[in-house]
Amino acid sequence: MANVFGKNLVHSVNGKYGKVQVIEDKNEVFEQVAPSDEWVINHTLDKKVSVTVTDTAGTVVEGTITVNNKNKVIIQFNFPFSGEAVLN
Repeated sequence: MANVFGKNLVHSVNGKYGKVQVIEDKNEVFEQVAPSDEWVINHTLDKKVSVTVTDTAGTVVEGTITVNNKNKVIIQFNFPFSGEAVLN
């Protein structure tokens, strides 16, 4: 199998050629400055997102995530803290 990414051409195992369209996924980073046990995040991604939360030390923190719609997420934690959420 040969791949020519510069020309977006892919040679498949069945011997046929096809064009590949590379689409970059949208993401946003939300910063929670004041410590809080509930983060309300309004974003502009217009899709159901996955979320990774880290505290100010860079430790991944788990919470209860509620996706209200394609542009709003609420995350509830057991204790208040500051950090960031990466929405992808």
